[in-house]
Amino acid sequence: MENNSNFDPALDVLRQQTLTQIDRIERMRRLAIWAVVMLEGVVIALFLWLADFSDRTHVLIFIAVLGIWGMIGMALIVLGILQRENTLRILNAIQILKK
Repeated sequence: MENNSNFDPALDVLRQQTLTQIDRIERMRRLAIWAVVMLEGVVIALFLWLADFSDRTHVLIFIAVLGIWGMIGMALIVLGILQRENTLRILNAIQILKK
């Protein structure tokens, strides 16, 4: 006996609403990331403008900050890849349910 609950129109509406919400959240996340990138760019520009690079302490602080930001950036890229992989798995499961 075949289960016809996969063809329920209400379930299709719920799936569509969920996918729409996921898309909206992803757009908001990307906007937030770009806002942070712009803010960090301003901070780096201000530091470069105000720093006295003849003082080795300023050079050391600058190198340390760039190293830390680099590691955090790489971690965020990895998390983004994992998030995308999980989203694709969910979408694949939804497509299988529709069949």
